[in-house]
Amino acid sequence: MQITVEQIAEEALALPSEARALLADRLVESLDPAEDGYIRQLWLKEAQRRIDEVRNGNVATIPGEIAFAQVRSAIGRLIYEFHPEALHEFQESAVFYNSQQPGLSDRFITAVQSAVHHIISSPEAGLSDRR
Repeated sequence: MQITVEQIAEEALALPSEARALLADRLVESLDPAEDGYIRQLWLKEAQRRIDEVRNGNVATIPGEIAFAQVRSAIGRLIYEFHPEALHEFQESAVFYNSQQPGLSDRFITAVQSAVHHIISSPEAGLSDRR
């Protein structure tokens, strides 16, 4: 009997979130490195095109601080929503925390909202230098 992708996905989605995250990491790592090289080449072409636009005077540059301020301003106006599965897990977690200690779910919800606000207001804060 052959297992279908849908069956594998159904089983994977039944795993705890930490196990799903580990599985997702392993799946991403298994992707074809040649495809990654192709994508890198596309990005290099795009970077060169942008450099040429600046050098030819077709695009004006702005200081990084101003660019980040503009991005923060635009992101601050964004409305976010959780993926339906993430929202379901979030709600289940809040119910669990409240069952462990009344009021603990309020602290959990506040912590998640604070984290989301931090991500929206400072999206570059979590970036690492991957060269």
